[in-house]
Amino acid sequence: MTGTVNRGAARRTLAAGAALALGWVLAGPAAAQAPLEYQVKAACLFNFFKFVQFPDAPAKGKLPPMTICIFGKDPFGTMIDTMLESRQTEGRSIQVHRHESAGDIHRAKSQAQLIYLSPSLSEADVALILEAVKTSPCLTVGETLTFCEQGGIINLRVKDNHVRFDVNPRAAEQAGLKISSHLLKLARLTPTSDTGAGAEK
Repeated sequence: MTGTVNRGAARRTLAAGAALALGWVLAGPAAAQAPLEYQVKAACLFNFFKFVQFPDAPAKGKLPPMTICIFGKDPFGTMIDTMLESRQTEGRSIQVHRHESAGDIHRAKSQAQLIYLSPSLSEADVALILEAVKTSPCLTVGETLTFCEQGGIINLRVKDNHVRFDVNPRAAEQAGLKISSHLLKLARLTPTSDTGAGAEK
């Protein structure tokens, strides 16, 4: 989100977000374009926008799109474009850009609100990207065991056939982002954050 959280609306959105982020069991037939796991993870990316306050919220009027930049091999395929094409967050549409090279980060970070780092990236490329954006207002999302420890903000993981996530509040603060307490309650906080490790979730 780009403004102050309305608590009643946040609770209603949280219920929907929880179903997407924590309550979906990864079972059943996969879609032709992407496995069910990545349908759930794409929905998570969309829902994260609703619980993150960005410092550069534009003035009222014609609002530019929110941008997701995918770095590395894209595991979502066109499914994520189809999912997002008719959706908005805070009155803003959402567009997806793709970058195969980590070297594109210096250009992309000025455009992106959310940067997704594919598991296909090398550890060195992940480190390069996270270093480049650590003080930029970009929500970084990854899928590796040490992503938050490396300075990433949200790490997606699968446990007991559910998609769950870790959050590094310290990294979010450094980037100038404010994560809603409603989202933090659903997350496992990283041990390196100032708030300490959350309970196993």
